[in-house]
Amino acid sequence: MLDRLTILARKIVERPERQDFKKEYAEIRERLTGTFAISQITTLAALNAAIWQREDEIRRERAAKGAGRTLSEIVTLAFEIQTLNDQRAALIAELNGIEGEKLYEKNEPITTLGLGGKK
Repeated sequence: MLDRLTILARKIVERPERQDFKKEYAEIRERLTGTFAISQITTLAALNAAIWQREDEIRRERAAKGAGRTLSEIVTLAFEIQTLNDQRAALIAELNGIEGEKLYEKNEPITTLGLGGKK
């Protein structure tokens, strides 16, 4: 749930016209109880942003048909994404222990960040 909260916060910034993002964000905030480590939530948001940034770099490279980066640089980006996703999964598991329930994700691409999908 905390992961979803950080993702929704990012989506709201990028697509403020989407009332459904704002509504879901408010609903999750209401459901949260207890004390959560702000640093963990901040770290999760930073991990999400770092993953998205690297994925966008690879997408831009694909759109440019490989004109800007070497294969080695693209592979390095892919390995960074894998490492960041591993860190994210470990942090989500830790936050699940704090929250006491499994986090769920309802994935919808953020098209203004170039994360796929159609606007």
